[in-house]
Amino acid sequence: MSELYLDNSNLLELRGLKDTLTDAFINDATVQATVRDKAGTMLTGDTFPKGLAYVAGSNGVYRATLNKAINIVAGEFYTIKIAAVGNSLDGDWTEKVVAKQRRFT
Repeated sequence: MSELYLDNSNLLELRGLKDTLTDAFINDATVQATVRDKAGTMLTGDTFPKGLAYVAGSNGVYRATLNKAINIVAGEFYTIKIAAVGNSLDGDWTEKVVAKQRRFT
């Protein structure tokens, strides 16, 4: 994800979570996300940390939907951090995203 869309539900997804030692997919991890503004303040309009649920039958895919009521402003940047704990291993991912108004094409 490189954008958050105003007044839309936004999908968070972590794909292909693996144990780097065994190369096996991890399908039973605890995965959570946070979304912060440029000042480092947690966004309002949803509950954080937000749990990402394992997608049944997938290979290490976890998903959650952000509430469309999250407090974002067009043109502002936000930081999404996803943390996973599974099989005694920890992983963290961080991505900077920009808020946009969705337009017709």
